[in-house]
Amino acid sequence: MKIYFAVMAHNDEEMFSRLVDSLAPHPVIAHIDAKREVRGFRAGLTSFRSASVHFVNDRCPVHWGGFSVVEAMMKCVDALPSEANEGDYVVFLSGNCYPLRPLPEFVEAISASDGGVFCRAYDLRSSDQRWDMKRVTRRHWFDLRGTLQGFIPPLAARILRKFMAAVSRSQKIPDTLQPVAGSQWMALPVACAREAVAAIRTSEFRFLRNSYAPDEMAFQTFVHNSRWSSKTIAGGLESTQNGKVSGLQNFHYLRDDMNGYVSSSDVTSGIEANDFFIRKIRSSQQEILGQIDARITQGSSS
Repeated sequence: MKIYFAVMAHNDEEMFSRLVDSLAPHPVIAHIDAKREVRGFRAGLTSFRSASVHFVNDRCPVHWGGFSVVEAMMKCVDALPSEANEGDYVVFLSGNCYPLRPLPEFVEAISASDGGVFCRAYDLRSSDQRWDMKRVTRRHWFDLRGTLQGFIPPLAARILRKFMAAVSRSQKIPDTLQPVAGSQWMALPVACAREAVAAIRTSEFRFLRNSYAPDEMAFQTFVHNSRWSSKTIAGGLESTQNGKVSGLQNFHYLRDDMNGYVSSSDVTSGIEANDFFIRKIRSSQQEILGQIDARITQGSSS
């Protein structure tokens, strides 16, 4: 079994390099937001690390909350080498993720799952949060707002997005699909990931094009409407409180409030929870990164 880490980065070249170092010797498929130059992300890598990193050539501009995030994920799957076996894994990370435990322990957990799918999710239709279904029935136009921000002031782009959302017709969800939501940070067998990409590109999944944060719904909806649902670690859909995917993390420590970057106490909580990764973290947080590295070194030597 081989693990491919699909890393989607849009800033902080130094943090990207540090993350890639921590993932060695496993191969990394890197999608760099098309709004940024790849040169800076390549520059921080040593020649040894560069050999294990493949930068996606067919990049897209990524906008928060938009379908463009899903496009970036799919392009990472497209970029998997032809020799990748169906039983190998794709692990999705952001450029601001970082391991909390020695990587061999994560690899062992994936291997021990015997082909399991790390994709926890809950049913949007059964949620007691009225907002959940509005994520998919309303059109939210986040990619439109992001595209316009380079041409008109951000506030004007935001107002236009909200206006478009208010006047747009509701989106119809196919009767064949049960929409679900879960963390974007998943680990999928290569066969599952490739099937998901093929399905998401069909008209059946078109209703997610202008949904709210489809990166939390697209792959997850495919998985839990397919044969792969029974292979998930939970064996199917779960329940969540307050419609928050942070309660259904796969291998990350996720805070309820994901605004801003992690604190030292967040790292401590993640370590105590025995989670494998944490986000969001940046390269300037040297003290926190040192705290994590010391813990990993201690774990590797014990």
